[in-house]
Amino acid sequence: MVRSRRRGEGAPVVPFPQRAGGDAPVPAPPGTEGADAAFERRLRRVTRTILAVGFGAALAAWIVARARPDNPLGYDPLDNKKYIHDLQVYGGTANVVAAEFREWFAGLWYGKNLAYTIAVLTVLVVAVVRFTMLTSPSLDEKNGDDSSGPRPAGSG
Repeated sequence: MVRSRRRGEGAPVVPFPQRAGGDAPVPAPPGTEGADAAFERRLRRVTRTILAVGFGAALAAWIVARARPDNPLGYDPLDNKKYIHDLQVYGGTANVVAAEFREWFAGLWYGKNLAYTIAVLTVLVVAVVRFTMLTSPSLDEKNGDDSSGPRPAGSG
């Protein structure tokens, strides 16, 4: 029951809502937290740390980015039609595709592309860490102390 506020009185008293059936969970005392809350806090801290380090490294790579060094031959062989033709004759279309992929992949590790690569890898690492931490069984389940349900017969 809510009492109305009168002059000179404190704040109105609002009763704690009760669930039907009387099986309401008892709220944890202030200052204490359950294992789930501690796990969530640890997961957020790990995620934030990985993101901060990864994006910091990406920012540093962006700031000090230099142009990719020139090819020592003076030109890029993949720009030459004869070279592409010879690649295709000797190794087929798969050889041409592999050479272009190799060139693209090598380009990821220079200049501003390196900053983008680090940022994308950071996000992927965070996704993998969160997935593995959320789907891995807890220590209680590993030790066989899971009391969430009945045990199968014969498992003492």
